[in-house]
Amino acid sequence: MERVRRLPAYLGWRVAWAATALVAAMLLALPPVHAAPRPAPAFTLELFDGTTFRLADRAGSAVVLLFWAPW
Repeated sequence: MERVRRLPAYLGWRVAWAATALVAAMLLALPPVHAAPRPAPAFTLELFDGTTFRLADRAGSAVVLLFWAPW
């Protein structure tokens, strides 16, 4: 019967540490998830009742936009 040659035990730990270091380096290279806040571009919309909504008219207040699609 043929003997199976085993790798040294320390080699497995080296591979594990190298993989961990590689993943850590990749995570550190990612850009930040939350970018700095910036003002929205000015836009104008026509509402269902025919009036006009201008974002500039609401400067200084919170505006929530809801995008909806029927699909």
